Amino acid sequence: MNAVNLQRVFVSSVVKEYEDRRRAAREAILEAGLRPVLAEDQAAARPAPPRDIVLNEELFSCDAIVGIYGHRYGWVNPGNGLSPTEEEYDWARKNWKPIYAFIDRMGSQPAEAKQLKFLGKVQNWDTGVSRGEFRSLADLKTKIKEALTLSDSSPRFRAFLTNVLAASLREGYRELAESRLPVFALLLYKPPSTIPMMYDPHKVIAVIDADRYDHSQIGRTFPLWKQTLSDFFQESTWSEHGVEACLVVVADRDTTGLASIPMPHERSARFGGYYGVRVALPTHHVDKSDLRLKDRSVQVFFIEPILEPALTKLAR
Repeated sequence: MNAVNLQRVFVSSVVKEYEDRRRAAREAILEAGLRPVLAEDQAAARPAPPRDIVLNEELFSCDAIVGIYGHRYGWVNPGNGLSPTEEEYDWARKNWKPIYAFIDRMGSQPAEAKQLKFLGKVQNWDTGVSRGEFRSLADLKTKIKEALTLSDSSPRFRAFLTNVLAASLREGYRELAESRLPVFALLLYKPPSTIPMMYDPHKVIAVIDADRYDHSQIGRTFPLWKQTLSDFFQESTWSEHGVEACLVVVADRDTTGLASIPMPHERSARFGGYYGVRVALPTHHVDKSDLRLKDRSVQVFFIEPILEPALTKLAR
């Protein structure tokens, strides 16, 4: 299973003195069953300048970016004052591409001033970027592969995702890859019904592996999640059909404190709502208090046809 339905993954970093890191990233992506895309490969095969190829063609066709960031900022584009790696990062953020960032701790060199500022942007959790650190090439390779395949998640969680995906497809959902947030292990979407005079909004379901993040990080995901939906759906979508969005926070290895994670339960100013559901896999338990939340126009019960069969199958 690949994170957020990935196929092509772009490797972003400085090139000079980073050949070994980029080689490790290429190997990790291939071992994950995905296709690595590196600027030097395109430059060797194409007559256009590498920057034109990367920014105008290759990034569009990639599903995610693996960023490897060390102490060097790299060459600066005189037109905008940015390095290629920061240009690639900004482009990915703007165009809904998941970013898996890995900070280089192999050396002891202090970061250059511009790189220090860039790393501050990358390491800000509120931007929704998945981050890790590495201290050897083997460590980098392992962490890239784990991030892209969810192989560091528990076997029971991965089985749960498989069951949820199967149940959601039966209910008319499809998997989405358009997400700024690698924190989502699965993102599902169901369009509204075409039956006139029937309230059936757009439905979005996102699943988070609570074992991978602390509770503070999960809580800080909620406002970004709402902003992502506001950006993703046009104003007319909210007014004509509405959007109901549900976050499913799942814990397996450690359910301690799961009930204390604040869930988003609110109606939007526009037509729609945001909800959260907690799931503890060891006991196959769904927090029913989350599912009972309702108001005059909608209930959170739309999630039950997906969660209940997924957990029932897991319990066998």
